[in-house]
Amino acid sequence: MQQNQIVIKTPPGAARVPGAHVDRTRLPGVMGTIAGDDTPAASHHGSRSRDTTAGIIAHMTRTGKPTRALGSREGGQ
Repeated sequence: MQQNQIVIKTPPGAARVPGAHVDRTRLPGVMGTIAGDDTPAASHHGSRSRDTTAGIIAHMTRTGKPTRALGSREGGQ
């Protein structure tokens, strides 16, 4: 199994917010996150491409919610 990291850059002290949001959303292919002061990283694996998952996370950071397509394609996981 190949693993990839998706790194999210935040202002100082803010990494826990997007990290917790990604964990709560339970995106398919994301095993979990780890966050420092200003950089959370998500450990990614699975059939969905890392770029697709990174795009979903980018959308979540802009809007505060996952894409509608995620729930319909992945069975609401």
